[in-house]
Amino acid sequence: MANGSSEPGNRPGLLSLAQAWLPVLTVVGGALWGLFTYIDHAKQAAVAQAESDKKLAVDRANQSLRESRTRLIEAQKPFLDRQLALYFETAKIVGRLVTEDVGSPGWADDETRFNELYWSELTMVEHAEVAAAMVGFRTALSPVSKKRPELLANASVVIDRDPLRNAALGVAHALRKGVEQSWGNGADGVNTIVAPFDK
Repeated sequence: MANGSSEPGNRPGLLSLAQAWLPVLTVVGGALWGLFTYIDHAKQAAVAQAESDKKLAVDRANQSLRESRTRLIEAQKPFLDRQLALYFETAKIVGRLVTEDVGSPGWADDETRFNELYWSELTMVEHAEVAAAMVGFRTALSPVSKKRPELLANASVVIDRDPLRNAALGVAHALRKGVEQSWGNGADGVNTIVAPFDK
């Protein structure tokens, strides 16, 4: 019976103990929940800050590349301007050598200018593709040049200029490729030359 009488007496003691600790446990539980929420929020903020820092670093790197490319083009601009001018002149000379009458005085002047470009000025600025195309054009030009005196003496002489025309197309494509390599591609790789080009 002693056990039976002590049990009901213990219940009010446990209840009063629970009532006494309940506010403390509520405060501790609330504090732990607040701490957990704070830590979770801090982790999310740290992740967001890291992503933001990474994006900012990538943006800065891209901006630096664009600025570096711009500075490089500005530093090379005199060279690139001269290269472009010689490329356009070469295209005109080659075009006239293909289309002009071989017997005309202008043709002889254009052949002289082509040789000047071939042996001196163009060699200072040309790309490898342009150099190869110029060699091909000069090879095709040689038989036409050799037949020119015959044509001047006898107007009925026929000169096959198809190889010369084909070589002229090779020069034109090489010049375009050279211009694209020098001017066309930005840091982002986008081609800024928009004229059509048949391969």
